[in-house]
Amino acid sequence: MSKEQVNVTIDSNEAAQNPEMTEIFVLHKEVEDYEITTLNEGDILIEDCLFERKEPSDFASSLQEGRLKEQVERLGGRDKHSFILVEGDMKDFENLQHTQMPATSLRGMTASIIARNKIPVVFCSEPQTLADMSVRIARKTVEDPEGVQTKTTDTVKEPTFMENVFLGIEGIGYETASALANRFKSVQMLHNATVEEFQEAKGVGQGLSEKIYQHINTDDDTTENDSQSNDEDSVEVVSI
Repeated sequence: MSKEQVNVTIDSNEAAQNPEMTEIFVLHKEVEDYEITTLNEGDILIEDCLFERKEPSDFASSLQEGRLKEQVERLGGRDKHSFILVEGDMKDFENLQHTQMPATSLRGMTASIIARNKIPVVFCSEPQTLADMSVRIARKTVEDPEGVQTKTTDTVKEPTFMENVFLGIEGIGYETASALANRFKSVQMLHNATVEEFQEAKGVGQGLSEKIYQHINTDDDTTENDSQSNDEDSVEVVSI
């Protein structure tokens, strides 16, 4: 499956100050075209994603001077998917020499941006990783989720009726739900199954098998209603 190509716009000031980063974007195999121009907010625009790039020292100084708060508010006010990209690791906050901002304050501001402003802060250890990550993030916003490849021969599929029954049990993921659905193909089979039989499914240990047994046998009314319907179209699946 071919991957979506993206278009990149780099702020002219960012391109002048960081030509190495600009070159990495231009040569990226998933970048179809690029433009260098003035951006009112952010340093990099890729499709519908707006990125503000900072090094740890810049993150600290902009926080100390009050610029970071203003930048975050402007990013949040744009009709774009906004992100803060930090070219470094969070541990770099511990080793800043030319700032009075303690590492705890920098971590606190990072948490505030994520929790209160709903803007992800992505740490990338080197320019190549930062550029690649931002391209991947932007590509995910434009590609068709129905065609997302998970294995060489598999694509993401809608869960079946029986898979949804098992997915409704806490602690069960898609792979385990699929294994259980292959083993128990009807609600009636669930009611007749023993704890030991649930353990025969791949990925199911004793603790989980007991939880499944208790869930099925303490929720009879709901399960019986599901079996009477037995209509896959009646099950609403929310994909995140």
